[in-house]
Amino acid sequence: MAWQAWRERFRSLPAAERFGRDGFPAKRSLPKPTRLPQHQKGAALVSEHVVPKNVMQGFLLQVRGRSDIAHVLETNLCCVVTRNENDRLSPSRHPDQDKPIEELRPWNRYRGTGITVLNNRGGLPRNDRPCAPRGDWPIDAFAIND
Repeated sequence: MAWQAWRERFRSLPAAERFGRDGFPAKRSLPKPTRLPQHQKGAALVSEHVVPKNVMQGFLLQVRGRSDIAHVLETNLCCVVTRNENDRLSPSRHPDQDKPIEELRPWNRYRGTGITVLNNRGGLPRNDRPCAPRGDWPIDAFAIND
């Protein structure tokens, strides 16, 4: 899971290097492939479009009005996953891509992959150390199952 890979990388840094001047975790805390040994490259984090960009462009060509534009923009989501999790996703297809815009459900591409998603509704609290989701964080964990 991506948050576990990040937590391990974060905790491996000296305390003085964990946060940036803005109070958020430092960029160096992100497990990038160049910062990991070869056997851990699959734990590197990847920001990925929940609905692939080419599919999103196809939906934009179908736009009939403002409500369609709003729906497309609301479903233009990104998710941070590990490289191994990203390999389980179709890079350029989405199960809803041949449906009308109003039937697009962005997370359907994750069905059956075994990926658990942490839904961070409010952002990471400043100067808090990363750990497993807690009740006081605005995070919900969900798995998309068949």
